[in-house]
Amino acid sequence: KEEKISIIETAQLFGGFQGPKTYLVLFQNNTELRPGGGFIGTYAVVRVENGSVNVVTVEGSGRLDARAPASFQPKPPKQIQEYLGINTWFFRDSNWFPDFEKSAQKALEFYRLEGGVAANDIDMVIGVTPTVLERILAIIGPVTIDNIEFTASNVTEVLEYEVEYDYKKRNIPFEERKRIIQPFFTHIIRAVKRSVLFHLSDYLNLAQDMIQEKHILVYAPNNPERSVVAAYGADGLIQKTDGDFLLWVDTNLAALKTDHAMERVLDYVIKKDSNGVFTSQVRMNYNHTGNFDWRTSRYRTFAKVYVPKGAILTSAEIVHNGNRKNIPLSSIDSGEFLDKTWFGFFISIEPQTQKTVSLSYKLPETIQEQIISGSYSVIIQKQLGTIAHGLTLLLDFGKTIVGANPPEEKVEWGNAEYVMETDLRTDRVFRIELE
Repeated sequence: KEEKISIIETAQLFGGFQGPKTYLVLFQNNTELRPGGGFIGTYAVVRVENGSVNVVTVEGSGRLDARAPASFQPKPPKQIQEYLGINTWFFRDSNWFPDFEKSAQKALEFYRLEGGVAANDIDMVIGVTPTVLERILAIIGPVTIDNIEFTASNVTEVLEYEVEYDYKKRNIPFEERKRIIQPFFTHIIRAVKRSVLFHLSDYLNLAQDMIQEKHILVYAPNNPERSVVAAYGADGLIQKTDGDFLLWVDTNLAALKTDHAMERVLDYVIKKDSNGVFTSQVRMNYNHTGNFDWRTSRYRTFAKVYVPKGAILTSAEIVHNGNRKNIPLSSIDSGEFLDKTWFGFFISIEPQTQKTVSLSYKLPETIQEQIISGSYSVIIQKQLGTIAHGLTLLLDFGKTIVGANPPEEKVEWGNAEYVMETDLRTDRVFRIELE
């Protein structure tokens, strides 16, 4: 990343002190994961000038989609057609890419084509998840709107329940069910402005954490904002690398808000096969901890696994209740995206059950050569909007490891295996030197 500029310079640029700025804010619900961070249930347009924040509009994305002109009929990705039964690609489903720049560009394109307010004035697109809201409420304290109290621990669930169910008890029309968002959002902005000077370090730490953990994402089409966003690591791009790479992306398809109940552990294994070729195996262990209720159902995901370009899939299997079942390779989709190869498949997991999906693939020659030459590195990137999947590595290179960053536990030193247990709260980079 580029060298960071000062907080004051950043505030001047993004606070509209060098000219007014208009932001399209995507509220990406990470309890309903999508590749770009979470389902876009609500959006806002915010105008900032000389530090003054004006909320131009806040509404459910469905209302914008309902106003789309009849001529607006882009064909959606086949997974949206097949698993959601939708034949038009709307704004609410626009963040379909694991690279935030690509998702934001599509969201902005659809926002303009659907006739969004101030569509031609948008300077930047910002994605935020409810995790950010929870952290803000931990600083400012509880907020009460329409006799509903929102706290750091309940805000995501209570907001979801209000706009999905409770509005009926309050005799609010369906098309107005998200109207509580505007006063709520306005109240939050005012409370933050009142408290920021007293809790400046808390807000700076919050912003740093939420950017690093990919709960705040920013797409800025033009410099100097683009350079600043990149310097802070807030662009949410798929990383470029000449080394090994892994990114597992889940897409919640008609599974309500079930991601709140899903526990995941990602395992990555490298070993040499009988022909002396280094192969990788990536396993995702899904544990559905929930039960059927108003926000939880069986989990339905179309998962895409992004690996180095040129990797060749050799086998796939699923383990459920101790039973292993091979997955025909013909049933697994594949393609290329941003100089990466991907493999994709659909899976469902019932409440209170576990499933493990594993894919094995031959690493491309460039990675084989790096291992043989004695210098290996891998970027394991977290999906935008996720919390902190578990992550384990077991890398067996067949020759002694002489250095590693991060280092293993000391008891593991001096052998041919690199063993690590951590999490994907942030992207992880591993560098290993071999004898």
